[in-house]
Amino acid sequence: MEVLARAYRADGFPQAVHPPAPTEDQTARDTEQQHTWKERVMVRLTPADIDGKETYEAQRAAYQRRILQQKATRRVLVGEHCAVHFESRETMRYQVQEMLRTEESWQRPGAVAAELAAYNPLIPQTGELSATLMFEYDMAEERRAVLQQLVGIEQHVWLHIGGVFA
Repeated sequence: MEVLARAYRADGFPQAVHPPAPTEDQTARDTEQQHTWKERVMVRLTPADIDGKETYEAQRAAYQRRILQQKATRRVLVGEHCAVHFESRETMRYQVQEMLRTEESWQRPGAVAAELAAYNPLIPQTGELSATLMFEYDMAEERRAVLQQLVGIEQHVWLHIGGVFA
């Protein structure tokens, strides 16, 4: 995985930093990795993938530790209060189960289907990245004030990888 650095001009605006050209070995390896990644597909979640309340509660501590370790490697800090979380099938499975737990809706008709409908679109498919932009504030009053100022931010955020904007 290549990590790109970011430099800033004197006026505070980002300045592009271009990585060195890859060697022949790197190009061959990257081509092989791209082929492998294209064959991998993250399958959407189904109700059969979601544990029942008792099963989930029994394994929750160990499952939560594992998922939080995965999430830590998929988190990129963007600022003091902002992070990008790159999602996967497992992070979304965890999210669905935690929502059912928080809302105590395991037995409510349609609850699992509703959560799957909400979170399945966040599971990246072949050639896709899926990320959640998180704004993290401890104090509820500060969080509320900042979030009101960020309405519509999705129209102003993009991802730049190499020469590609997404």
